[in-house]
Amino acid sequence: MIVVLSGSTARLKWSFRGKLSQTTLLWHFTRRGSSNEDVLIAGKFGTRVNAQVFASSSPGVAIETPATLVLNNVDECYNGKYRFTVQVYGGIAQYAVVEVFIL
Repeated sequence: MIVVLSGSTARLKWSFRGKLSQTTLLWHFTRRGSSNEDVLIAGKFGTRVNAQVFASSSPGVAIETPATLVLNNVDECYNGKYRFTVQVYGGIAQYAVVEVFIL
């Protein structure tokens, strides 16, 4: 679990092996206490140079290359689980989850 002060910026830094140009990266979010499935908040698909942030579902979110999810000016809406999924072309998808709690 990562604890972050309200109003600050959190950087969730992940790493992976493989060529970025042959890799799909996905970031999902499940809000704490939500009965809904996780929401795709950003993705980098194959040969695309930059990751795409889906702003309507994730204001204040950015991606730093290669695989850092940046949460800007956080508040209690950012409480929950963040899942990072990596799939290298021809390989099996792997993921890691981190829980974030905002004070």
